[in-house]
Amino acid sequence: MPSRHSLDKTARAALGWSFLTLGLIHVGLTALVGWGPAEFHDPLYGEKLQQLRGRLAQASAGSRLVVVLV
Repeated sequence: MPSRHSLDKTARAALGWSFLTLGLIHVGLTALVGWGPAEFHDPLYGEKLQQLRGRLAQASAGSRLVVVLV
């Protein structure tokens, strides 16, 4: 049977790795939402941006496009 000291050490190591993993997941998701595509943090803005890009792609080279910011 393992000693009490050995079990304590193993439990502390498991707890430390769990906190480290949780921290890395938290940092990764924060980065994805904060610096990722607009659709992740503001779906409405992402939709409007997609519409604007679509209209820019449809426009001919010499035509003008008016964008109204509200």
